[in-house]
Amino acid sequence: MTDVSRMHERAFSGRRVMLWLALCLPLVAAMVAMQFTKEVNWGLVDFAAGAALLFTLGAVVEFVCHVSRRPRTRVIVIGAAALSVFVIWADAAVGVF
Repeated sequence: MTDVSRMHERAFSGRRVMLWLALCLPLVAAMVAMQFTKEVNWGLVDFAAGAALLFTLGAVVEFVCHVSRRPRTRVIVIGAAALSVFVIWADAAVGVF
């Protein structure tokens, strides 16, 4: 197997595709909710901020999975990153803090 085909195989592995699809779900859910209720009223800036947060989380997950081989380290770093995104999102949405 050539290096190019290995890179292509890794780039489109099932786990990576599922990760990025899962990170798109909150944005899609907000877009769908906007069609059915007036309670969800997002603008372009809201979608851009959400996309930036979720992209950053995805990049952290990709980086940690690439660099660390220890499952415990992965869980701790990814959990901390996910918690950070959740806190920022909650504060931006309803002003918790």
